Amino acid sequence: MTRNAAAMSRRRSWTIVPFAFLPLLCLSPMAAGSPEPPEPGIPLGISGVIRARRDPFPIDPIQALVAMGRWHAPVEGELLSLPDGAKRAWRRIQARANGVLDTSGLAGGYVYLPVDCAEPGVWILTATPTTALIVNGEPRTADPYGYGYAKLPVRLKQGVNEILLVPRSDTVTVRLDAPSSLLMVNNRDATLPDLIAGDRTRSYGAIVLINASESDIVGGQIVAAVNGGPSARHSIPRIPALSVRKAPFLLPGARASDRGEIELDLVVTGRWRSGARLTVRDRITVRVVDRWAVRRETFLSDTDGSVQYYAVVPPRDGIGTNAAALTLTCHGAGVEALGQAQSYAPKRAMWIVAPTNRRPFGFDWEDWGRMDAIETLDIAQKRFATDRSRTYLTGHSMGGHGAWHLSATFPDRFAAVGPSAGWPSFGSYAGGARFDGLSEVEGILRRATTPSDTFGLARNLAALGIYILHGDADDNVPIEQARAMARRLDEVKVPYTMHEQPGAGHWWGAPSDPGVGCVDWPAMFDLFQRRTVPRIDETREVEFITANPGVSSTRRWLRILQQHRALSFSKAAIRCDPVGRRYVGTTENIALMELSTLPFAPNQPITLHIDGQEIVAPNASGTASIFLKSTAGAWSLATQPSRTEKGPGRSGPFKEAFSHRFILVYGTHGSSEENAWAFARARYDAETFWYRGNGSPDVVSDRDFDIRNGVDRSVILYGNEDINRAWQAAFAQCPVRLRRGSLQIGPNRFQREDLALLFCYPKPGSAVAYVAGVGGTGIVGCKLTDRAPYFVSGVGYPDVMAWTPEALTQGMDGVVAAGYFGNDWSVDRGDIAVPMAKAPTR
Repeated sequence: MTRNAAAMSRRRSWTIVPFAFLPLLCLSPMAAGSPEPPEPGIPLGISGVIRARRDPFPIDPIQALVAMGRWHAPVEGELLSLPDGAKRAWRRIQARANGVLDTSGLAGGYVYLPVDCAEPGVWILTATPTTALIVNGEPRTADPYGYGYAKLPVRLKQGVNEILLVPRSDTVTVRLDAPSSLLMVNNRDATLPDLIAGDRTRSYGAIVLINASESDIVGGQIVAAVNGGPSARHSIPRIPALSVRKAPFLLPGARASDRGEIELDLVVTGRWRSGARLTVRDRITVRVVDRWAVRRETFLSDTDGSVQYYAVVPPRDGIGTNAAALTLTCHGAGVEALGQAQSYAPKRAMWIVAPTNRRPFGFDWEDWGRMDAIETLDIAQKRFATDRSRTYLTGHSMGGHGAWHLSATFPDRFAAVGPSAGWPSFGSYAGGARFDGLSEVEGILRRATTPSDTFGLARNLAALGIYILHGDADDNVPIEQARAMARRLDEVKVPYTMHEQPGAGHWWGAPSDPGVGCVDWPAMFDLFQRRTVPRIDETREVEFITANPGVSSTRRWLRILQQHRALSFSKAAIRCDPVGRRYVGTTENIALMELSTLPFAPNQPITLHIDGQEIVAPNASGTASIFLKSTAGAWSLATQPSRTEKGPGRSGPFKEAFSHRFILVYGTHGSSEENAWAFARARYDAETFWYRGNGSPDVVSDRDFDIRNGVDRSVILYGNEDINRAWQAAFAQCPVRLRRGSLQIGPNRFQREDLALLFCYPKPGSAVAYVAGVGGTGIVGCKLTDRAPYFVSGVGYPDVMAWTPEALTQGMDGVVAAGYFGNDWSVDRGDIAVPMAKAPTR
């Protein structure tokens, strides 16, 4: 035993797994033999330095130091000055056995852990539970929910390495394990379907692969065989160096004789650009069920090409001659979709479908959780051929919030909604950011969160059946949350039924119930069965509110296409009179809308009485829609807008760019420091979207990217014009220009080297995809984006946002520009706030 290994054994704070020597694959210094184990130093902790809600600019003075290049290793007793003048001291914390650190009393703080290596090498790092993780200055995905499967390959240099982490609990476990191979399977986070006995249809699964080498894995395959039977093959996507990726694979169908849990053998072969190959094997368990059992089904998501699943409860009477109803049910925080589905008894002539929200915590059914719910609904309606007029929505706890949010956002999709133990909005329950000031910037940021304002969308629920269910002794989501939403419905004159279960807590039901009472409530399902979505040509009145037409634009025969004021509520109340051949109504904040001619016979004009103005529209045969444009308060007939303009297919803001099988493209043409940042930032986003969203986005360099390929795939670029060679082609027509030392947003030009920037813009040649930029005017600005929490639900960013290092210590005072492009994606017709104190010289 070496001196370092002996010291490690005495400390017993880290577990080192033996390294498997690979003599034929020389892609890493590991191949020279097993490196000496790292030796942890004395861990230090500091408390009360971070202020973070669901805020686009968390106050974090330590991250500010890292970004500005002023960070240095602390010593015990060293004081850190906070923005409010207070001081906090670094103190020694206890390292217990098996890598456990005592982080009690470190709320809102950091742990600094030095690690000494006798020689450089690659190790597998696990740090759980944590909300931020930085290794030698590079951000890596944290493990806030304590799953324990975020196992990250890291290269440690010779000498002292620095690990900075933000603890999530009173103890954090940190491990550095020697990799068993350059390619490893992490089977703790598999996404698998349940196979149906006798159904030989292939289905998708996904498994996490770890690339512990310092070169990209550029191809290969996964061969899967079930229980020794036939196999299925699927190619491996690119896996960046020193990274993880959840890779899809195909499962062959199950034999009629298969039942229960069976073995799935995986043979994984990775291929490097050099031509080197490596094969590893793994075995996992798959369930085989009968056709009418509660089960998981998988699909490839259009958001990022990843494998997702939903759980389904088939009808108890099988498939009849008439189309069945469908109930979409949203699970609570920490609950799997399968567990949610298993809480229901099968219903006659009804499919019950439970989407995942991308993860048990996921995105609170907003952002990508919202996308997952609607994508699952679309797939399930088609797969099970359900009656779309009998589509219902329910959910429990966080899923109750999901039921409120989805029904208020997409009222056209559901006949009735039944939230159980639900909270209405981040502002009422889940720690939403508050923008109480009157500045232009605060107004811009407040509008970025408008889609989360369930109270503001409440009137959309008027045409739906509503059943509110809550235990009056709920100590998790207090009954006041349900009562607050009920008061709001009363205010906007929306009828509902509400039941408060006496003495019931958060999760309740009687053992004799066929399902769990707090979700499978008979009175709620009785209400569902009495409601249907009316046909378009049967609808006489429409009231509709949308915060973003790019997300939700349609209610029956009305489509809101563009807004005057982006991400403020747009409202319409319109009545259809087929006999009198007219539409009559009022609008608010609508620049362009579309009315269907379906309710009217063709070849006769239609009169429009909108906001007190009268317009006569011809209705020639074959005319499907009437387009109306509002200019300076006056309505006029218009033509269908160009697909290059803002509209239902694409309206921003920034976070919406992470869709349409998005690709992350890092720059390689900057300085060594800039290139390292760009790669690390793209890898961090990919890892974070995997951890939070069960995702699997492509990560490629600008050398390997051609914007002409995959025209309808969104692209996120890291760096700036000088760092990333793909930048100029992507943003050739964009009024935002980012270079070293310079940022231009329309007529506003900023000359400084520490600006950070996030923005989105239409992708050239596509009607739906985005290009987005994450970068800065220099390395400081680039690193400032590392703390931008855009994968956290409830955090909103506008179309474009630029800020200085002061944002990490002073919040919104560090913003130099923020706002929304116009409907033509211009700055001059947009709404961009530039604080006077930050205004550049033009």
